[in-house]
Amino acid sequence: MKILSRLALPGRNSIFYLSDEEAIYDFLKNNLSYLADKYELFYSEQFKKLKVNPPKILKTSVRVQSENNMLEVDFDFDGVSSDELTDLFQ
Repeated sequence: MKILSRLALPGRNSIFYLSDEEAIYDFLKNNLSYLADKYELFYSEQFKKLKVNPPKILKTSVRVQSENNMLEVDFDFDGVSSDELTDLFQ
């Protein structure tokens, strides 16, 4: 239990959990291999099939066009095409 606490996993009553997407990614990519090097770990078949992809980063910029006082919002979402973003916002 101490090792899980040292890995900064929040928990109560011997149950440790992560809810933040970046924290989950970091744990699966870094801490899980650390634990596997030190301990024997057992995984479900469903867990073994998981593919771990880095979290997507959304960049947003907002500005007012001085010519017509229109608000312009730009989105840049790594790994998502502009067509997919357009569909998302419709």
